[in-house]
Formats: sequence, C-alpha cells, structure tokens
Amino acid sequence: MTAVDHTRFRVGDEVHVVRVYTPPTMRSRAEIRGLLTDTDEHSFVIDGERGRLCWNSGPNIEQTVEHVRPA
Repeated sequence: MTAVDHTRFRVGDEVHVVRVYTPPTMRSRAEIRGLLTDTDEHSFVIDGERGRLCWNSGPNIEQTVEHVRPA
C-alpha cells in the first residue's frame, strides 16, 4: 500500500481514483472520477459519491489518485 500525498490536491480538482481490493471480492476494482468537493489531511469527498474516502486506504486496498484537471 502506498500513501497518497494529499497536499497535491485541492477542492475543485478533477481526479481519477482507482482502488484495487485484496483479497479479491465481488467488487475487486473500483474507479471513480469527479470533482473534489471537500478534503482534509485524512479523507476526501468526490462530487456525487456517498461518504468520504480515506487518503490512506488501509492494508487491503491499493489506491491511486491522479489529477485529471487541477482546479
């Protein structure tokens, strides 16, 4: 697991998040693309998604967060 450098992201950035779960489950891979509507040192919210996602996703989730378009 690699921690995401949350300091690179700001509210209004369009991001692409890929999460791969291990061990594989019914939802082994998730991709989310959208605008960041809230962010802090621990988590972030993507417009249209329910709940918060953690920057440090935990030992069973490999997560990448990439800029699509900075704010």
